[in-house]
Amino acid sequence: MDERNEVSTAFPDRYFPDRSPTWTEVGLAVLVIVGFAPRVLFDSLSWPAVIVGFVGFAAAIGPGANTALGRRIGQWFQQIGFAGRATVISLFAVVVVGTARVESIPNDLLADVGVGGVFACVLFLVVYIARAGEISGWWTDRR
Repeated sequence: MDERNEVSTAFPDRYFPDRSPTWTEVGLAVLVIVGFAPRVLFDSLSWPAVIVGFVGFAAAIGPGANTALGRRIGQWFQQIGFAGRATVISLFAVVVVGTARVESIPNDLLADVGVGGVFACVLFLVVYIARAGEISGWWTDRR
């Protein structure tokens, strides 16, 4: 019975980095919230698409990141350096923009999936800050 309690309390810890969140992460989250706020407040959203985005992103940054494949991708992403990460992120953006240009996929639907993903990421950061109990400097110690 004690093992069960240890596992249940340690289980969510695997979803969060072993460091405190930084002010850079908090600042980026605030900028993202400000950027998406007009869409959420003034546009009509497809809530099923928002839910798909939320669940998809939540699964990717939580349980998905802790699978063998997720850890391998994370290690690779760290190993490719700053320029490599910038290239991968840029290529991802190009693919997303290219997908948005396909006429058979409604742009609003893709945007709503993105809103759900943003909700998941912001919620992750809020829980991360609450669990850490503090916000550290502007940068992580890992370089």
